[in-house]
Amino acid sequence: MKKGFTIIELLVAVVLLTILVWGIFAILNIADATLNTDTGLIDLQQQVRQGLDGMIKELRNSGAVTVLNSGGRIEFIIPTSIGGPSSKVISYYLDGNQIKREHPENTVKVLANDINYLSFCCGHYDALGNYICDTDCSNSKMIQIQVSASKTVRQRVLVFPSNGGVLTEKARLRNAS
Repeated sequence: MKKGFTIIELLVAVVLLTILVWGIFAILNIADATLNTDTGLIDLQQQVRQGLDGMIKELRNSGAVTVLNSGGRIEFIIPTSIGGPSSKVISYYLDGNQIKREHPENTVKVLANDINYLSFCCGHYDALGNYICDTDCSNSKMIQIQVSASKTVRQRVLVFPSNGGVLTEKARLRNAS
């Protein structure tokens, strides 16, 4: 009697091995998609936070602030030391999907990418603690910045903040008149 495997036994083994390999591939494919999505979301959050942090740092030290284009652009001057170089206007605005910083004129730096919405408003808190936006920044000691971002990773749209709203940050102006 010869020892060996029958054709049926070999076919069953091949089918079982195929199912096992397909299952492993499916799990790895899901893990890869999750990794890419999570990495994309982290990158999106980091873009927004770095852009906001840079703006807030400069805005806190700003003097005269002007909000233009229905809140889509902000211009301000950072006071210089006595006898120091003269100040130039610094501005932040959304150009396409990028937050840009312009200073001095015609020198532009990209602060963040994948931005959908950027808005500025001057304001103050009322007696109930609600923030009130003003178009006139002359007497304002606070700037509110609102931003949202999105990008597509592996045919999936990622949004920050995740609730689909806007991220709101406020900066207290130290040098406002």
